[in-house]
Amino acid sequence: MERTIKGKEVIAYKGMWSDMTCKGFQYEIGKSYKTDKVELYGCGFHACLNPRDVLNYYTQDENSRYFKVLLSGEITKTDPDDTRLGATEITILEEITDIFDETIETTEWWKNENVLDLLYYSEGFARVKKRDCLWNYIDKNGKLLSDEWFEFDYVYDFQEGVAAVQRSDKLYNFINKEGKLLSIECFYWIGTFHEGVARVKRVDNLYNFIDAEGNYLFNEWFKNVFDFNEGLAKVQRTTDRLWNFIDKEGRFLFNKWFYWLDDFNEGFAIVDRGDGLYNFIDKNGNILSDEWFNDAYSFQEGFAKVQREDDLWNFIDKQGNILSDKWFKDVYSFNEGVAEVERTNGEWVKIDKTGKFHF
Repeated sequence: MERTIKGKEVIAYKGMWSDMTCKGFQYEIGKSYKTDKVELYGCGFHACLNPRDVLNYYTQDENSRYFKVLLSGEITKTDPDDTRLGATEITILEEITDIFDETIETTEWWKNENVLDLLYYSEGFARVKKRDCLWNYIDKNGKLLSDEWFEFDYVYDFQEGVAAVQRSDKLYNFINKEGKLLSIECFYWIGTFHEGVARVKRVDNLYNFIDAEGNYLFNEWFKNVFDFNEGLAKVQRTTDRLWNFIDKEGRFLFNKWFYWLDDFNEGFAIVDRGDGLYNFIDKNGNILSDEWFNDAYSFQEGFAKVQREDDLWNFIDKQGNILSDKWFKDVYSFNEGVAEVERTNGEWVKIDKTGKFHF
């Protein structure tokens, strides 16, 4: 996503070759240059808000030189993780002899009010990086989230009031909008917050959920888990690796555990009992059909495709009734009241929800 501002001036830092050229264009200190069009990774003039980011494009050696510049005209930014800018106008102000100089390195570029419109905000905060492993967040008024900078390898956008952060040892945690870590424990992997909780994975490869206050949702840890959807999440227990649904109070949806189960769709979830046969189950734990199938697809428009042991297909409704007394080589799901089916003789016809064929 591109951010563009016009009519403002921004101080930035630019790298060039030792002869003061960049992409074949010759520059001189004290001079200004204009162009009609700017693209961040194409035409126009380019520089970085953070002087350290210049090193991503021009490494520090005898072939590179660095300059403080003034960008103006039309200014654009597309990458939230890089302070690189493109502009239609540039003035070369002065040469920077040491890009690692402490004064340059700690330049508070994010406090320039002209820069705020270029930043990428999530829930009112944008990520800013001052030095290696020093991160913070800034609001649209230019106020930093915390007076103390965070020494992380990387930080992520806020979602549902919290943001993920990664330490130098590659372990993860969450930070809230008060600048405090959610948990005293760090994790091997974390998910994003969804329905008020996020998945977390310990270094022993077991999973749980954590809420925005830093509390674990369950005492039990699981072999695997999926995000909550409409108040339910799929979890796999460690003892036999079977699956069930669980709510946020820790209640399992079914008395029986399954080899695999799919998400609910139109009130039913597909379940695999472990022998390669499938059926459907509702949220009360009722199995839809007495017959188990070689394959099954989710419900669409009140009917689901099912395949029996002889590899022929049909449809089943939500009362467990098979649509047609004839079975088919192949079928497509219902769309606007009809479905295409291939008869055993290879002929394709259409069938409606009453089982009537349309040629």
